[in-house]
Amino acid sequence: MGERPPQIDTANFWDNNVVNADLEVPDAELAESTARLEAPFESMTETPGSTEINLEKGKILILYDEYDKSKGIRKINNLIFKTEEKEISLFNIIPWNTTVCVQKEPDPEKQNGYVEPSRGNKNGEIFITGELNCPKMILVLLHEIGHIIDFGKLRTGETQQINDWRNEDERADEAEKIRRERVASAFALNAMRPYTTSNVLKKDAQNFLFSALSGYCKTAQEKIEKMKKRKERVEAMQKQHEKRIKDEEGEIEE
Repeated sequence: MGERPPQIDTANFWDNNVVNADLEVPDAELAESTARLEAPFESMTETPGSTEINLEKGKILILYDEYDKSKGIRKINNLIFKTEEKEISLFNIIPWNTTVCVQKEPDPEKQNGYVEPSRGNKNGEIFITGELNCPKMILVLLHEIGHIIDFGKLRTGETQQINDWRNEDERADEAEKIRRERVASAFALNAMRPYTTSNVLKKDAQNFLFSALSGYCKTAQEKIEKMKKRKERVEAMQKQHEKRIKDEEGEIEE
């Protein structure tokens, strides 16, 4: 294991990547981008145990188990990006003990995807709610794979988290959440870019991921603002309490 990267400065990260992050996407533009991303791939070939998707440049090959009908899910065994020049298996760059499962029907009460990193004897898991049959869901899967890779780098010390035991900045926990989302989104965009020639699709992918990041940033700022107001109220009450005690002590002395 090499030297750990330097501690991330919370104040600079917060100002540059949360408060002043230029991530806003107009509602109308986001709606158009989302509609295009949710449109099923035009060219797909499905056979028992596999799906091949033709992209603008290259293909995606998905290998999977049959559906577990009792749970409505199936396990993905491999995800391979192919061009004439090269072939990349994303399962070669995630921890071996990570399973990827897809729920056939979307669940309105759950996110499109979520991840649980491996801890101790517990295997890691990526769970996607909805079929991998459109650009949006491939981006969701890539985003979650980005999280798994980031967790691995944190564990080996290749990257540095913001909210470790040395950090006393009250914004550290929220800043760390934003850092992780930014890393995962960057991975998803970079993974798709070599297989996309259309600037429209690239922009749609960026709008989709940036909009989600923007939401995280707004939520983080709201939490910190509430925390500051709560702290101010507590300090004001504490001062009033101290003043009351002094006043009572003065009355006793008289």
